[in-house]
Amino acid sequence: MRDLDDLLDPGLDHLVAWARERGTTLPVRPAGVVLALLVLRGARVRGGLPEPTVALIRQIMDEDLPQLVTADPEELRAYPDVLAALIDQRREAGLLNAKRQSKLHTALQESITDYERAMTDPVRLTWPRLYAGLLRADGVDPTDRQAVWQWLCEYRERPLSQRRATLESALGTPAVDDTGIISRQRTVILGLRTENAELVLQGLLLTRISDILDATANGSVQAEPVPGFDRTTMVDDATDALLDRGTAVGLSAALRGEFRDLTPRRDNTATVTDLLMHELRRIQKDMSGGDTHLPPTDDAPATEIAELLRSSALLPAAAGLAEWVEQQGGVTGGPDAAAPAAREFAAGQLGLPPQVLDEVWRHALAVDLLRPADGRIVTGGALQVWRDGTAGELVQLGLDAFGAVATELTHLAERAEQADVPSEERGTIEALVEDLPFTLFQLFEDPAPASLARMAAVAQMWVLPYDLEEIAQLPPLSARNTVTLAAQLRPPLPMSSDPDQLTLVFGDDDESLPAAYHLPADDELRRLLRQGELDASDRTELLGIAYWQALLVDRLAALGVMQRADDRVELTRLGRALVRVGFQAAGGTALTIGEIAAVDADELLRSMPSWTERIRLHVLQTWLDARGDIAKAWQELLAAIAGKPHSRRAIFDLLGVRYETDPTRDLRHVVIPQLPAPLEDPAAEHALRTALHEAVDDPINGALATEALRLRGEQPADPPLSAQAVLLFERLNMLTFAEYRARQPAEYDTPDEDEVADENKTADGTQEAEQDTMTPPLGSALCVAFDQAAANWPGGAGDLLRQFTAVAPELPGYENFLETLGQAHPQPAVAKTARTAARQAHNRTRSGDDASTHTHHRKRSSSRKKRRRR
Repeated sequence: MRDLDDLLDPGLDHLVAWARERGTTLPVRPAGVVLALLVLRGARVRGGLPEPTVALIRQIMDEDLPQLVTADPEELRAYPDVLAALIDQRREAGLLNAKRQSKLHTALQESITDYERAMTDPVRLTWPRLYAGLLRADGVDPTDRQAVWQWLCEYRERPLSQRRATLESALGTPAVDDTGIISRQRTVILGLRTENAELVLQGLLLTRISDILDATANGSVQAEPVPGFDRTTMVDDATDALLDRGTAVGLSAALRGEFRDLTPRRDNTATVTDLLMHELRRIQKDMSGGDTHLPPTDDAPATEIAELLRSSALLPAAAGLAEWVEQQGGVTGGPDAAAPAAREFAAGQLGLPPQVLDEVWRHALAVDLLRPADGRIVTGGALQVWRDGTAGELVQLGLDAFGAVATELTHLAERAEQADVPSEERGTIEALVEDLPFTLFQLFEDPAPASLARMAAVAQMWVLPYDLEEIAQLPPLSARNTVTLAAQLRPPLPMSSDPDQLTLVFGDDDESLPAAYHLPADDELRRLLRQGELDASDRTELLGIAYWQALLVDRLAALGVMQRADDRVELTRLGRALVRVGFQAAGGTALTIGEIAAVDADELLRSMPSWTERIRLHVLQTWLDARGDIAKAWQELLAAIAGKPHSRRAIFDLLGVRYETDPTRDLRHVVIPQLPAPLEDPAAEHALRTALHEAVDDPINGALATEALRLRGEQPADPPLSAQAVLLFERLNMLTFAEYRARQPAEYDTPDEDEVADENKTADGTQEAEQDTMTPPLGSALCVAFDQAAANWPGGAGDLLRQFTAVAPELPGYENFLETLGQAHPQPAVAKTARTAARQAHNRTRSGDDASTHTHHRKRSSSRKKRRRR
């Protein structure tokens, strides 16, 4: 194996000469591609040429050529002609009989129609195929390396509107794409197809090289590698060579190198946001039981999003830096640190101290406002977008900037290490960055401001009241504050040993900035957390999370997507808009309030369970108002609940029907969002009561409808026993959940033997007997309540369990309920019956998730140490 020709040109000259002798001219480039693909796909080589088979012909025609080559109408026919010539050559050489020759020609002819359709289908394009087609359309010779390079340089300098129109024409992007979502999705898919084509080709080449080297080692062939041979380099070079033969010379390497800004791919920062939003989508899907619907929000037009981006701090500063670089004609510098010449300009014109300039510099590079070129830094294509882009293109630039900030956050722990931040605190930073998608969802889920101290308490697994957000609401933040970009991008410095005297000091001139974060005063903390007295260790524990969370939030605030005022944080209108657009681009559903008013009852119920009660109430009222016929709307809604236990809870919660008696939930201070009883409109109230009366006979929802009517002063008929069992089960099951919540801290703080020994020592150091602190087993409250219910149930405990089993598909958490009852119930007969039913339920198809997953604070596990609140 002396060079690439040994690998990619098996018998090319032989086949071309054979065809010429018979009056046929085979184009060399298509012939080389076809022969190389046959060999790489495992064709047997005899007489110096690979032998096609029916399977190989279909593989190459249907799959390989449409993702590797670009062909004008003349070349389009050349590839099948090469295969036809090869079949005839094999027949003439005596290596095929007439029947086999005919069969191969038939397979080739049958493949041509699909091949021609695939070759002209924009869905099959890759970046090299796309640009090869564009440069050929401009009359560029694809075999002239210099001409190809020159065309790429000229194309990059074309006006943005011209390049946009060219790509939209090639990709078939619809004219209506206000926020650029469709263009972004197609661009990402184009990059993924390109990566897939390259990976497939690299895999085939690596296998081929390995086979040759193995054959050389065992002496079956003579193909010694040249001195300095490197397998990886050979694969990369061969990949580029084969792609270039199918597209244009030098194009593959150029698009991965100097001109990579023309080909957004998954490894570019431009697509980091897509990965972030896919993770957000996954989290939201887990929470809502399989659906991917963000809570509805107000619509923000693309023009408004663009204006909000222009009025932010970080992106305009990065654009200003890029404009200065353009004025300089490019500068010497690297990707991690700003050019020395930029520091004076940044300090004088942009007001950026040296300490944050590097971060703005990296941001400009990450979003393609700047790009590296031949050891220098020059302006990138995003500067045209900033100046002349459509509103949709600016929205997409905003998403790229969002992704760039998220990427920069992943390096914070590393930068903190350089600032001598202790390892435990660096671990906290890493965990908070990992949880960023979850934090975004939390803030998006409720438009009211959140408390960093409260978020820290949740992260540390403090047991908080179930409806804390309703108990201790936070006032809304004022208009955007005036915190400087320098303060928002402050370096990650260690916390002060005195948490009440935090002042960040950095810079050569000892310029002091306001404290990065202060915990609220004790009175406010107690109000926020509904805790008793908080000592210094409690405050330190909260500060250990909130301090670093504030650092992350402030960096996102620099982009304008978050806002912080002391302890309060929220997603801004820009942040909510970008999360919504990014979530849609990732394939999720994120309707506006106006859009959700037009959906049917089934679509409404699919997403409601994962929303907060305030959002549910607002959406339900909007949806009902938009329906016109209120009575029919309630009938549709109650009918659509069938088979959707979590949707059933979501609706009847708003009607005041409560399932649980939770000792950790102090309802005296809670105003739970729900529909008023009666409704303000008498006609609407009459329509609701009519629909509820009709639902009383429903075998599943009847008892819930009955309860709702009683809360409205009605005395309806008794519902079916099955419906009574549904409501009774829900209330019994929630007792277990409440008991679990009350005991939850102990699960995260099991003292070691030394701790126990120290706590049990007397004043004189002797060991006293450990007191019996055993608590009743989990499920004790459930067993007492179950026995009370069974005493009033026709047929007793056995019939009650059988009734539960009959409606089990409507009971989320049914199997866990039975297992708890079977383990905890003191009566052997009841326990045995419950265990038997649990085993039977194990193999059944159950709908919904376990009730215990529907806590108000649903937190993913992290590596942070959990501590018990004492």
